[in-house]
Amino acid sequence: MRDWKINKKSNFIHYCPNETIDSISINEEPNFSDKFVITDCSSNILSKKLILKIIV
Repeated sequence: MRDWKINKKSNFIHYCPNETIDSISINEEPNFSDKFVITDCSSNILSKKLILKIIV
């Protein structure tokens, strides 16, 4: 993820750590610091520890 090119103007990031159609799995812990992250964990929500910070 260090090499990802994320637009500095973006307001959020859509993150899917386990995409089942093309068998893509990201095992790194994300750190998007100043971005809101929308996460799709539907494929692996019960298979690994997930730490969430919810901002309301």
